[in-house]
Amino acid sequence: MEKWQKYRRELPYSYCFGPYPSFRLLEEAPERVLALLLSDKFKEKEKVEALAAEKALPLIYAPRLIEKLSQRANTYMIAVFMKELPSSGKSKALSLKAERTFQNTLSNPAKENSTSGRQVILQNIDDMGNLGTILRSLLAFDCPCLNLLGPCCDLWDPRVVRASMGAIFALRLQFYSSLEAWRERNSELLLAALMLDKTAESPRSWLSQRSVEELSGLCLAFGNEGSGLPSYYRESADACLMIPQSLKVDSLNLAEAVSISLYEWQEQLHARSAAKATPSAPFSFSPSTSLGWL
Repeated sequence: MEKWQKYRRELPYSYCFGPYPSFRLLEEAPERVLALLLSDKFKEKEKVEALAAEKALPLIYAPRLIEKLSQRANTYMIAVFMKELPSSGKSKALSLKAERTFQNTLSNPAKENSTSGRQVILQNIDDMGNLGTILRSLLAFDCPCLNLLGPCCDLWDPRVVRASMGAIFALRLQFYSSLEAWRERNSELLLAALMLDKTAESPRSWLSQRSVEELSGLCLAFGNEGSGLPSYYRESADACLMIPQSLKVDSLNLAEAVSISLYEWQEQLHARSAAKATPSAPFSFSPSTSLGWL
């Protein structure tokens, strides 16, 4: 049996803890799966056995190893996967140093052909729970591309994978060392920066003035949980936006801010698309689009 180790950032592989993210991995990127670890307590053993046989994957019953790796008594399934697809027969993983300077390379090569211009930038994100939740929100609101800029937390940490509920395997993921490097590859996209700026326009107000084409070729940028986006975004972005909120709190959690913005973006895009398809029909907001907090 392969001696799978407790997760460390420098390892060439990582883990999906639990059935849902593991099944998502098997659906989206089965070629990256190295092994399936299973406990005899798992209620869907037959399903996993059938998938393992269908995809010719090693299936190992190892409850003690599962508990050791997950450090939880109620984890009954783990999928072991490569962080990067193999190159010349060898696993290609990013070291900590390389990851922090990695540019213009997709972590999900199968998603490279995505033609959608809808993107999000996360600059210097530190919190793994936030990153995983944001990945899940991106998939939920049909935004297929995430750009990580500058130093950030470990994208492939099992805590991120778990928090994303497997969404990480269905998205296009790109790394850039700077905003300038991103701009070189995406000069045609509008860039809107979410910042704590009382003079900034609300996402709803700004997005409602955009055309279908502009909404379909847009990137929203969000900064570090503590410091936000660097000040140079004010000059580099096409717009600076801020979500209106009560003065009873100083700011929203990053994952909350991203999810709210993605929802409003999707609603405005759907509304503009519907209006363009039926220009003579009167437009009316549904209850889901008339919330007052944007």
